[in-house]
Amino acid sequence: MALDKPAGEIVPAAFDADGNQFGYIHSIETGAAVDGPGMRFALFVSGCQFRCLYCHNPDTWKLHNGKQYTVDAIVAEIGKYASFLRIAGGLTISGGEPLMQAHFVGEIFRRVKHELKVHTALDTQGFLAAHLPDEYFDNIDLVLLDIKQFDPIKYEALTGKPLQPTLEFAERMIHLKKKNCGFATSWYPALATTSKMLPASPIT
Repeated sequence: MALDKPAGEIVPAAFDADGNQFGYIHSIETGAAVDGPGMRFALFVSGCQFRCLYCHNPDTWKLHNGKQYTVDAIVAEIGKYASFLRIAGGLTISGGEPLMQAHFVGEIFRRVKHELKVHTALDTQGFLAAHLPDEYFDNIDLVLLDIKQFDPIKYEALTGKPLQPTLEFAERMIHLKKKNCGFATSWYPALATTSKMLPASPIT
């Protein structure tokens, strides 16, 4: 059953005194090999509404723990590597949870896709996606959907949030029939109580 209102909250679009849209970045990796196909420019944004028990970077949880960047600055930085990324990989935006800064992230994807012609990937839990229209995903070539557990009770105990919004997002990607979407989970023996955890796999 779908929730009556979208889960969680995304932050409003933010602009500096000169009218430049900005957001908060935790870190940047220019040669990431595990964040999508090929070699990626990986942008890790700040802010996450999950509190996963095994989180290896809890310093991404708070939005303002990141460094402020304008969209222009980020696109310019990616542009330095665009000729390589076009043939070797692309851009992946991860986090934190990137959809918490959906306006900032969406504008980066739009400009990178149209101005730089670079492959784009979104690494997300999907928890906040119901706030966004289908068109938001037009500039995203690949959705990497992180489903941390498949049992709803264990999922909420593990993350602090319900599983249903993530499953609804997976169904939505299937319904759109235009998104490459893969899902992945994590295996932590100390936290898992079942072996029925699925490997990374495409949704078709």
